[in-house]
Amino acid sequence: MLFERYAFKYRENNDIQNNTFDIQIPDNDFMQININNENFDIFTELHEYNFYNAAFEKLILTYTKPTIVYNIPATNRLIYKIRLIYTKTKEGQTIVDLQDWSTIGSLNGHQGLVDFVDIFIISYDNMAKIATEYKYHSISKQILYDVIHEIFDRYFLRHNIQRDYFEIVMDFSQTDFEEIFNNSRKNKKIVFHMDIVNNGAEIINSGKIEYSIKADTTFDNAFSWLRGIFNDNIQRYSIKCEDMNNKTASIDGYSDDLTTNEWSTPARIEIGTQNNDALYGQLAHFLRI
Repeated sequence: MLFERYAFKYRENNDIQNNTFDIQIPDNDFMQININNENFDIFTELHEYNFYNAAFEKLILTYTKPTIVYNIPATNRLIYKIRLIYTKTKEGQTIVDLQDWSTIGSLNGHQGLVDFVDIFIISYDNMAKIATEYKYHSISKQILYDVIHEIFDRYFLRHNIQRDYFEIVMDFSQTDFEEIFNNSRKNKKIVFHMDIVNNGAEIINSGKIEYSIKADTTFDNAFSWLRGIFNDNIQRYSIKCEDMNNKTASIDGYSDDLTTNEWSTPARIEIGTQNNDALYGQLAHFLRI
């Protein structure tokens, strides 16, 4: 199975806050269904998206109840699993018997083949890491982002926290991000977070400085410049650009780690095992903070 890594985190213009998450998952939001002799607790509302192409006209999607599948040893961190369940439908498409090409039926807007995309989540103090199963031509990035954001809104975030403070971004390795940054020609920038540290422990976000970068600036030059002007008042930084899907791509770092060690794990991983414990163990390493 191929997985991509994402981060659910605060936008850069908001203070760092701990205790972001308060996971509450009420049973009455879900109903049990059976697909191919397997029971699923699925969200009671369907999401419908309209498309106009030759292959399909509508994508209908729901998701299963977030369920704890693994307790990471020595950390008390939990891995939650969610399955997106979706079908792509088309009005009036004829179904034939290929032995004699006789018509045996036709599809309508609520008939189609069912498929699944698995999602795994680990929450930390002020961000969460997400692994999503990658399937070619399954669900668009925008729909994936919308559904993940809804799941966090409903079940993971504290009730009194501002929902629009958060964004979902691809959690890139340096190699992955460097290619995207070098090819990008839009909204390249470096953001320095000017922090005050009390007694060497508590970080208070007191402001930021944002620099726009020329479109042809390479990642290597941008990172070299960042290293050259770093000072003690800067605790965190972000390097950002706009990717080919008009989405913000970013990587974040800290003043005590300018060697990009936090990017040593790729943003994609292939996991070949069907053993659950081995799968979850590799995902825990993939999603570590």
